[in-house]
Amino acid sequence: MNFTPSTNKKNMTNTSISKTHYLTGIIGDHVLYTRNGRTRLRQRPSPSLKPVAPGVAAQRERMASVAIFYRCARDAGLFPFWQRASAGSPMNGYTLLTRENLPAFEADGTIRDFDKLQPTPDLMPLPDHLGITPSADGGWTIRWDVSEWLPGTAADDRLCLLVMRDESTFALKPLDTGGACRADGEAHFTLPDELTDFKHLFAYFACSRTGATSSKSKYFDLNSFKHETFF
Repeated sequence: MNFTPSTNKKNMTNTSISKTHYLTGIIGDHVLYTRNGRTRLRQRPSPSLKPVAPGVAAQRERMASVAIFYRCARDAGLFPFWQRASAGSPMNGYTLLTRENLPAFEADGTIRDFDKLQPTPDLMPLPDHLGITPSADGGWTIRWDVSEWLPGTAADDRLCLLVMRDESTFALKPLDTGGACRADGEAHFTLPDELTDFKHLFAYFACSRTGATSSKSKYFDLNSFKHETFF
């Protein structure tokens, strides 16, 4: 079989002509080579794809989900807290957020345990006995202990509330607390119409003076607090 060199650059990829006028190289999905003085053609072998171990694949899914969660936390204005928490350590804010939140995710990238999810780092104490109860208007009242001030806290620390929708939607939406602060001991909140499906609540406090210090977040499943029917 005789081969005539082509003038088309697309077909001349990685080809060469030896001094004895044999054409060798790669053309498309085929290889030209010389054997026993004759030019031959064969198809290129398909690249072998080494299967990924299940554990490695699961970790990749978790890491990808944490990266999305980081962007949601950043969009909610929470990343300065993580930058503050990582100051003076070998980690940056992103790696610290990743380390603290990776255990909350399943192998398929969904949230396994909302209680392990931490939108904010632990830079100041939460008040004792933080809890919520449903109210008659379809909202909730959140209460906490103000009988003793904990070290590193202040009366004007702001109460902040965030809600999430489900285990595969990582957006964090803030709720209006009416300007409640630590000294108030309680606050009332409702879910606006566009957030009625967001029943995963996170409560934390932030320093009013620095704006860059937060407590860790406490999780509440609003679905577990049933409202009574009033007539």
